[in-house]
Amino acid sequence: MWVDEYISSEHFSQATIDKKQSHKKGLSAFSDLPLNEITILSLKQHCDKLSEQGKYETIKQQLQLMGLVFSYADSEIKLLNPDESIADSPIRQHNLIMKDAIRELQAKYQKKRPPTRHYAALEKQSDVKKFIRDVYAYGGTELIRYLIRISVHVMLRPSEVRRVRWDWVDFDADVIRYPKEVIKTREDHLLPMSQQVKTMLEELFEKTGRTEHVFYKPGNKEKVPSENAVNQAFHRMGYQGRQTAHGLRTLASTALHELGYSSDHIEKQLAHNDQNQIRSIYSRAQYLSQRRKLLQGWSDIIDEYRMISTTEKNYENL
Repeated sequence: MWVDEYISSEHFSQATIDKKQSHKKGLSAFSDLPLNEITILSLKQHCDKLSEQGKYETIKQQLQLMGLVFSYADSEIKLLNPDESIADSPIRQHNLIMKDAIRELQAKYQKKRPPTRHYAALEKQSDVKKFIRDVYAYGGTELIRYLIRISVHVMLRPSEVRRVRWDWVDFDADVIRYPKEVIKTREDHLLPMSQQVKTMLEELFEKTGRTEHVFYKPGNKEKVPSENAVNQAFHRMGYQGRQTAHGLRTLASTALHELGYSSDHIEKQLAHNDQNQIRSIYSRAQYLSQRRKLLQGWSDIIDEYRMISTTEKNYENL
């Protein structure tokens, strides 16, 4: 199907592809229907059910997919019948009506959507110190303990940490070589490993080095942990609504900015696209050594915070 080709486009990272496939599955009630049998009412009823559950991002993504399907169908009809006017084509009339209706539905549900909240992240230094200690005191499963600790160190998006593979890890060069397919900016990304991250990965390699993925689900080595695995651990620690997995990037960025590290180096480590394409090309090599120092500095700060004497909480029985 065309929609599968669109979803699998090289312009999307694997994480984005997975989400779009999930949204496509959510439209399964319409998948076997001819387009001229999909009505405004049926689509509105579908969206109303999602709205009752507060799933406004799902509505946005699914309506976007439906709009693309009708637009593609219309363009195909025009190619096959270039001399046929809309007035002479009931199918094209239906497609046009549905595209207009989808735009109206998008606007309607966007108005209902609550204001977007930024990813929760701790701000006070005292809270950050306690959080770091709690991360290292957490007593979940071994792989999840490593996952959340490494996540704190590396300043990557949660999906990029969860999906790392052993063949990307270069222990000799002290880097993780991320292919562009899994990076949101669609650029190859080198992650310099701090000594602390390298040590943790070496420990894990001794235990799971024969698997494809560094992190995987209990009982299924072919699948990586869920998107909420780290967030659920943070909830158990008592940080629900205060710290999220994605917010770890904000936490680290804020701390490093306050300590005087270069904004350029921090942004490159966060794998943000530089809008200046020439500068972006040169910065890949230019910033690697600086980012290595930055990440080592951040790991050293984490060590300093977690070593502060405190009564550690035991989460084994949560």
